[in-house]
Amino acid sequence: MTEIKTMLCDAGTLIALTETCHCDLLRFFKKKKVNFIISDKVKYECVDHPLNIKKYALQALRINKLIEEKVIKVISIKNPDEANEVMSLTNKIFYSKSKPIHLIDSGETELLILAKELGIDHLLIDERTTRTLIESPETLKEHFEREFKTHIATKEVNLNKFKDDYGNIKVYRSCELLAIGYKLKYFDKFHADKKKYLEASLYNLKYNGCAISFNEIKQYLRTVD
Repeated sequence: MTEIKTMLCDAGTLIALTETCHCDLLRFFKKKKVNFIISDKVKYECVDHPLNIKKYALQALRINKLIEEKVIKVISIKNPDEANEVMSLTNKIFYSKSKPIHLIDSGETELLILAKELGIDHLLIDERTTRTLIESPETLKEHFEREFKTHIATKEVNLNKFKDDYGNIKVYRSCELLAIGYKLKYFDKFHADKKKYLEASLYNLKYNGCAISFNEIKQYLRTVD
């Protein structure tokens, strides 16, 4: 993680970290010179909109505090019209019975655009579809074929364009950020119980939207001291 200087963050990941009491994880990495960036739409999704909903206001306030502390920086995309173009292209990659399968929304779209504009190749996102589309679109197609129990057609020109623009992005989940933090002594404040805190935190993230399997959690725990 020390070689990573900047990460783009999705709303769902920030929400998961704040709901599981890990705002300090972002502060921890900020002290290690890692910069976290979100787009305007992501800020709307995890701060501006939930601030008006009592059920979600606390997590929104926590994220906004990170923005005020400059742990998270908000950057606008240069050309807002480009978001519609990228969404249109990406949401017309896979087809089920001649109907396009919706893959990404505006928040993820703005992050992809920022990645290209700013030359950032590290993305923090828990959402499975976008992550798999970047890392292994063929796997995503196979998943849809199992889910819909039908052949999934691919518009190759759109897929190849997506790969050319975003295929070099390295995707991280909140659980992976947490595991890296463990290796960098984020949990050392818990002394002898630090591995128990890691385990509890990984399960907590899973139940708060992070796409991590039980086997992956066991694997993480086997690889740490």
